[in-house]
Amino acid sequence: MTSAAPHVSDIEAARARASRRLRLRERAVTLVLAAGFVLVALPLARDAVSDRSPSLWLVAFLIAAYAVASRIEIVVGGALAVPTQLALVPMLFLLPVAKVPLCVAVGLILGALPDVRRGTLPPERLAIVFTRAWHALGPALVLLAAGQPGTGLSHWPVFAAALAAQFGVDFAVRSLRTWIGFGISPLRQRWWLPALYGLDLALAPLGLLVAWWAEDEPWAVVALVPLLAAAAVVARLRPAAPASLARDTKPGEAVRLALAVADELGLHRRDRRDVELTALLHGIGRTRLPRAILDKPGPLTTAEWAIVRTHTVEAEKLLASHGGRLGEVGTYVRACSERWDGAGYPDGLRGRDIPLIARVVAACAAYEAMTSARSYRSALTPNAACEELRLNACSQFDPRVVEALLRAV
Repeated sequence: MTSAAPHVSDIEAARARASRRLRLRERAVTLVLAAGFVLVALPLARDAVSDRSPSLWLVAFLIAAYAVASRIEIVVGGALAVPTQLALVPMLFLLPVAKVPLCVAVGLILGALPDVRRGTLPPERLAIVFTRAWHALGPALVLLAAGQPGTGLSHWPVFAAALAAQFGVDFAVRSLRTWIGFGISPLRQRWWLPALYGLDLALAPLGLLVAWWAEDEPWAVVALVPLLAAAAVVARLRPAAPASLARDTKPGEAVRLALAVADELGLHRRDRRDVELTALLHGIGRTRLPRAILDKPGPLTTAEWAIVRTHTVEAEKLLASHGGRLGEVGTYVRACSERWDGAGYPDGLRGRDIPLIARVVAACAAYEAMTSARSYRSALTPNAACEELRLNACSQFDPRVVEALLRAV
């Protein structure tokens, strides 16, 4: 993943979960890809024959392991990766291969449910799970064509072909979704996809070792527990690091306040990172506006204001062009000028249709702006700024976010 601004690639990498509702183009490509997965995976699971008959506890354990792995985010080479390969490989060798893609989809849904429950992931975005499960179809089809071989190393050419099929199918589906849904060229992904696939390549032998052990002793799959625990520890030791950028560049009160509000609201660690990066980059779109308008000493015309109001869209385009985590953060930055009552821009979103992360940053940025001196006005006192926040709760700002911000200041 590359950066939207110098050195930003060193701070944050890809994950994902967006908290806004899908826009029309995103919804269309997501539904088509999700429907395609179901149309392929269901007949495959129904019609394929297998002599494997794993116990129910083994199936449940592997699905649960996949769900847990899907929630562990590790920074690798500037990209945010998940160690799901640890669970996928044992699935391919211990479960009926034709049913593995559906098991992966179930695992991804279970992994996403905590975000739905917290309100940071709209339920409609669960459809994206089925687009992410496509990667399991590639190796499943290769292994089925090879007669569902065991874990013996003599089958290594089949293993290599299955891994290549996994990467190929994932790249094709990922590229279609980002290209059609976001307008991001597949060439842009060359900066961060190698890191994601590199982690899968490194973890695949560990998954194969667990599968080899569990072929004779199914209980051996519990070896995934310490492996996933180690991955979680690595994720905590190497968090995506907008905090380091905040320390290095002194981005202002809005970032500090946004983090304090995130803590007041009890946001998950990953959402907290998104809050921090969104607060840091919410004004980056202004770098795309004409200097003549930004530096104009007098009042702006209606046409000039219309140009200024494109800054959030420009920010999203700038961040989306680099894909990965910044592409996801761009969706939050786009929504930072929306209003709780629907009178904001650029999409006129209202209430909870506005991503929670954007609602937090909007309120904190407004407080920072009110308490900072400008060339055309003096700064408000903290008490006066808090009063303005109270007056504009339920109109401009989310009242719950305002309450949390008032506690934080």
